[in-house]
Amino acid sequence: MHIAASTAMSIVTELKKIIHEDLTFMDSSCRIIACTDESRIGDFHEATRKMLDEGLRELIVPDDTTYQGTRSGINLALEFEDEIVGVVGITGEYTQVSRYGQVIKKMTEILLLDEYLKEQKRMERSARSRFVQEWLMTDELRMSPALVNHGQALGIDVTLPRRVAVFALEEREDSAVSQQVVDQVEHTLRRLLKEDARNITTSSGTSFVVLMTDREDRQAVALAARIRREIHSRCGCWLHAGLDSTPVSGGQIREGFIRAKKALDAPHARCRAEGIVSYDDILLEIFINEIAPASRAEFVRRIFRGCTPEQIETDIQMLRVLYACNGSLTQASAQLYIHKNTLQYKINRLAQQTGFDPRRLDHAPLYYLAMTFYDRRGGR
Repeated sequence: MHIAASTAMSIVTELKKIIHEDLTFMDSSCRIIACTDESRIGDFHEATRKMLDEGLRELIVPDDTTYQGTRSGINLALEFEDEIVGVVGITGEYTQVSRYGQVIKKMTEILLLDEYLKEQKRMERSARSRFVQEWLMTDELRMSPALVNHGQALGIDVTLPRRVAVFALEEREDSAVSQQVVDQVEHTLRRLLKEDARNITTSSGTSFVVLMTDREDRQAVALAARIRREIHSRCGCWLHAGLDSTPVSGGQIREGFIRAKKALDAPHARCRAEGIVSYDDILLEIFINEIAPASRAEFVRRIFRGCTPEQIETDIQMLRVLYACNGSLTQASAQLYIHKNTLQYKINRLAQQTGFDPRRLDHAPLYYLAMTFYDRRGGR
């Protein structure tokens, strides 16, 4: 059993709060990996070597000179599954510290067992997450009995129909999302999905995939909404969600994931008050990611021909408001805080410069598509 130095340090720090004596923790290398006197960490501990070589469960050290790197006190072997995995030492006069010996030994072994079980759970979660990541990338042609069997060994039945949801943390311009927040979100997701052991979740960066058991649209949206509320309440951040529109299983899961991701990535999705978009709600996003970023950028340049990057950004902001107001100059100018005549001038200037009039029915779709492509810069 490998004992991490951080785990050992956590143990001796907690135990000192109880007995108020200095403690040392040695692993099978006979080095001090944790000590309440941090200056000793890394030192060779000769008493541990003697205990391991001779199979001793306890060793009393009368002074600070008998064994190299060892101070007076009592040293006790730590056992796990009938194997000595380390030694814990209590520094001080034997008559004073011996009364703590067996208590500290048992408490340390209990804490080690607890950490071991936690590590096993972490490893199991990691193995399941790696499997789900592989499964999400496997189409029907590559779906094999071996993958199905691997899933069953991990407690995942890939043949069950599930609904796919993809969540992403809301991005903030003022700060990056910390790993602590990501960990909190993962923990909260696992807790919420325990309602059904067949629910599955995995993550990548600040994105989270939930494979929920098959349910009606209303119920799928309700679960996504509950997840958003709980994450905001417990983690202080918002998630946006994209939902696939149909249950999938086996090799269909990849297509379901792609559809849910398209719904999540829809530019209008993050503007929705409820923060949840279904694949059935999107239009352009069905194919927009299949157009190369270079082609999208070229289309924007052709529509806004003759405009500088700064002009393009300003004009797109103006057009967003204009189209949101269904072409009403009065409403749009009010929202832009400019005079109606000023807005009319800006539209005329854009039409003259580009050759496309934003007010014409045959030109407006070109601008709308260009705006959508502009929002997807960087291949998003």
